[in-house]
Amino acid sequence: MSNKKDVKKIKKGVFFNYFRVHKKVATFLIIGIGFIAFLFTINYGRYVKDIIEMYYLRSQNFYFSSDKLTVTGKSYEINPWGGTVDYGINMSSLLNNIRATTVPINYEVSCEGDSKVDCYIDTLGTRTSTRIIDIGDHTDSFIVTVTPKANVNFVNGEKVKVKVQAQSTAPYVETLSATFELVIGDYGLNFEIEDNPGDNFFTALVTNTLDTTSKKITLKIDDSKINSIFFDMTNPIMQQASFSYKTSSVNSDDYITEVTFIVEPKSSLMVKYYKKDSTEDYSFVLGESNPAVIFNVEDVG
Repeated sequence: MSNKKDVKKIKKGVFFNYFRVHKKVATFLIIGIGFIAFLFTINYGRYVKDIIEMYYLRSQNFYFSSDKLTVTGKSYEINPWGGTVDYGINMSSLLNNIRATTVPINYEVSCEGDSKVDCYIDTLGTRTSTRIIDIGDHTDSFIVTVTPKANVNFVNGEKVKVKVQAQSTAPYVETLSATFELVIGDYGLNFEIEDNPGDNFFTALVTNTLDTTSKKITLKIDDSKINSIFFDMTNPIMQQASFSYKTSSVNSDDYITEVTFIVEPKSSLMVKYYKKDSTEDYSFVLGESNPAVIFNVEDVG
């Protein structure tokens, strides 16, 4: 028994003697642990602060939310990126179908690209915009356009980032943001669906990385999903001159179930669909089977 105690004493003695002899190692180790603990405390503190502020604003019946921007700053990846993209972002003062903010929300939105890309709000040249969510429909929306800067070259696989921020200025201050990471790719035509369980909607992204060729795209809701997902009637793509659609009857009401539009060279377009069941996950990448939205391509005649 005494031998085991002696062995433990020897091990402890060796351990502490090592740090007595190597004081610099001990000092750096203590500093490193302290620095890591400091970073953890700061980041966790910010998280707690955001949660507290969010609950306080909810207690005041103030609801400032977005389909893509969040208090914690959500990140998205667009892959591949053909050279330009229009990204529609919706804002809301609704908590649900029953509760909503009872006064207009004034807010400011801005975007910032990295060293290789520019971004604009609604119109080219505009990086900031002062906006309002009125109490009539409790929603507002804007388009973020991302384009390459002049005389910039990319290589396949390279990533560029754009940050979008919306900050309410009245009646309370709250900041929402998101970072969009675009992956450069020259792969012809690509189609994918971005979705997560718990989301009320998903987006279908069509990317044309061809240099000079436009493509006519048709997106059709699969027959088995017609009662489950619905095309977003406010989607800016409906303003495109080449846009057309077909409808199907769902519970005696007509809904858009097929849309056709043109995707120009080096560009991307997004189409949003609402989900009847938010727990569903309709994620899809080209090459997989059984997509909820069927993707067809034609040459532009």
